[in-house]
Amino acid sequence: MGAMTISSTNYPKKPIYITLDERLSREDKNIIINNLERLLIWYERLAGVKIQRYYFDGPWCRDPNQPYCRPIYYIEMCRDSNDKINANCILDLIRTEPWQQHRPHIDVFVIDDIIYTRGTNFLFGLSFPAIFPDGKIFRDATGVVLSVGILKLFYGRDWPTAFYGIAAHELGHLFGLPDPKSPYYISYNHPRTKESPLYANHCSYKYCVMRQVNAGGSLDIDLLDLTRDILKYNPNLYCDYDFRLLRRNLQILFG
Repeated sequence: MGAMTISSTNYPKKPIYITLDERLSREDKNIIINNLERLLIWYERLAGVKIQRYYFDGPWCRDPNQPYCRPIYYIEMCRDSNDKINANCILDLIRTEPWQQHRPHIDVFVIDDIIYTRGTNFLFGLSFPAIFPDGKIFRDATGVVLSVGILKLFYGRDWPTAFYGIAAHELGHLFGLPDPKSPYYISYNHPRTKESPLYANHCSYKYCVMRQVNAGGSLDIDLLDLTRDILKYNPNLYCDYDFRLLRRNLQILFG
């Protein structure tokens, strides 16, 4: 898959480019930024690293009508006949960005639409890992796609709390979680995956953000309730196994 083992000393540290749907209101953008900063600052303190990041919420080229030059280009290129956005298509476009060659980075893309991927009715988010649980770093472009649109549909005014939970979940995947050595790990051979393969590669600990809430478009666990419970009972957000792996992987990626 193009991944290889690289130590933190010879791996070129990638910044995170955080792209916000330009159709979002200024208030919504501030909510998203505040929640992401809350997480990223906590990650930095946890691992003792500095995560370089940049925010984009509009055209970034002199000619905004060129391909890859504004958020809406990605969104409209990936809109299907049902007016949903294919999250895999967004990740594919991220990989083909022309500046990935000379400004390699990790992408986080936040969309004010319903997103999906094959086999689902909707997604809260989708990610492709920058690092795997065994410490192997993926050299090519990686990223996360998050949907604010579906959160507003489900949770109305409470969507910011749910956003914090799903952002922690998808960033967890981005940073190599969950830990397959954890007793809470749901493997592809786990009985739960007979219900849906989407349960695989998640955590079963009650107060871990790496639990699967949406298996094939049906809510097995309410994301808002889960996030509230985790914030109340588990300040580390992740189970102990995922917490330790997260710290190590952040140090490899950004240390």
